[in-house]
Amino acid sequence: MAATFQGRGLGPYLLDSSLRAIWSEKLRRVWLHTDTNDHPKALSIYLRAGFAIRERRMESFPD
Repeated sequence: MAATFQGRGLGPYLLDSSLRAIWSEKLRRVWLHTDTNDHPKALSIYLRAGFAIRERRMESFPD
């Protein structure tokens, strides 16, 4: 079902809506963890929203 919504430009809208709700709580910091399952355009959207890359690392988990 998620694939139905991909490519419709909803990501930036949903991220903005979520961040507005989060910041209304007067928090000082928000952490966003991402992985290779994200849409290829996701990183650029996160960066435009003001997030910064703090660390990159490869992790593997048993199947």
